[in-house]
Amino acid sequence: MDRDQLLRKQLKVSIFGVAETEAKSRGLVMSGPVMTALATLTFDYAEVLAEDVLQFAKHAKRSTVTVDDVLLAARRNPSVQGLLAEKAKELGIESGPSTTKRKRKSKAQDSTAADPDEDVRELQDFIDS
Repeated sequence: MDRDQLLRKQLKVSIFGVAETEAKSRGLVMSGPVMTALATLTFDYAEVLAEDVLQFAKHAKRSTVTVDDVLLAARRNPSVQGLLAEKAKELGIESGPSTTKRKRKSKAQDSTAADPDEDVRELQDFIDS
């Protein structure tokens, strides 16, 4: 099983658990196909979101995704953006412009081949917290 399939399977299990819990708390039943569709949509959205935040970081000439990148990705949904900002503040993660100046790298020093797995791990750590 490749990494993508493993992530999809883990997300599906999590989505099923949350969906069943929420449905039961409301006296409802959620069908398997609906939960599968929800898991698929969630995974596809997470892929788009991950690509967006990575591109925002890259545009800012950083190799690390910051809270600001995530907030920028959520800009079209102010309520989600507000919840994310509140959670970041609760966790003590500062947003806003960096106070450190970055040196410009020469083309030879530019590391465009950043480890994508590291970016995914950092994003997953933020999501998990």
